[in-house]
Amino acid sequence: MKPSLLFGFLITGLILSARTDAPPPTQRSKPQNSLKLKLRTRVETFKGSGVWDETLVMQEVPVAEVAIIICDMWDKHWCEGATARCDALADRMAPVIKAARARGIQIIHAPSETMNFYKDTAQRRRLMLAPPVEFPKPLQVSDPALPIDDSDGGCDSGQKP
Repeated sequence: MKPSLLFGFLITGLILSARTDAPPPTQRSKPQNSLKLKLRTRVETFKGSGVWDETLVMQEVPVAEVAIIICDMWDKHWCEGATARCDALADRMAPVIKAARARGIQIIHAPSETMNFYKDTAQRRRLMLAPPVEFPKPLQVSDPALPIDDSDGGCDSGQKP
């Protein structure tokens, strides 16, 4: 079974088993270990030049400050091509997510336009217990055009939304 389908079944099972009269969830324990990460970024060498060079930095990061956010991973999408791409992506992501969980890294699933569906689940209620943080100031970078024409919804397999 494909991981994205398995994920869909697991979430469905968790949702069906979640009781709204259950006691509020507790916040997860804070991991104490750290990770050594090879971080890669691009730096505009000469401001305003539009030329960006890759820079590598090794940094030790507390696990308690690390999360992987999985955005919009569908078990089924209206576009068959998108469903196939998500299946392939889930296959590649599964070992990374498994290794991250084993190290205590928080995994956050962030589906779009479906939050009301999850509002009473224990997972959503637990997330609401997380302390708020201030977002960093957004970087001012150019916004290049998409590599595809998505004016039709971006489906590459012929379906219409």
